[in-house]
Amino acid sequence: MKRAPVILLVEDNDDHAELITRCLTREPLQVIRCRHGDDALAYLNRDGEYRDPGVSPWPTVIVLDLRMPRQSGFEVLARVKEDERLQTIPVVVFTSSSAPEDIARAYELHANSYLVKPTEIGALIELVESLRAYWTRHSVVVRDPGDRSRA
Repeated sequence: MKRAPVILLVEDNDDHAELITRCLTREPLQVIRCRHGDDALAYLNRDGEYRDPGVSPWPTVIVLDLRMPRQSGFEVLARVKEDERLQTIPVVVFTSSSAPEDIARAYELHANSYLVKPTEIGALIELVESLRAYWTRHSVVVRDPGDRSRA
C-alpha cells in the first residue's frame, strides 16, 4: 500500500504555516511542521521527540522558509544537501524574499525550487496548490535510511 505523501513544512510564522497547511491538506497527505531550523534538523536526524519513525514519517518533500530564528533556511538547506542520507529529498524554498542574491544562493546550495510567497491571498493559495500538485503527485518517495523493513 502506497503511503500518503509527507510534507515537512519549516515555517516560523504561525499564520503562514496555518494557511499553507490548509491549502496542502485538501488532498490526502500529511504536513509536519517545524518552527525553526534546529527543529527541522532534529526531525530529519530523528533526534529527541522525533526518534520514533511512526510519529515522524520520512518527508516526500521539504518546504523551507529562509528567514527563521536559530538556523536560517540557508543553513538548513546546506546541511540537508551535504548529508548523503538527506540530499535526495527535494527542498522547495518558499519565502517572501525575491532578492536575486537569495535566489542565487538557494540554487547554489542545491534547492530544487524557489518560490516567492505572493502577498495576495488568492495567489498564495494557487501557488501552494501548484506546489502540492507538482511535488507530491508523481514524486518518488525517498526511503527513510533508518527504515530497516525493506533492507
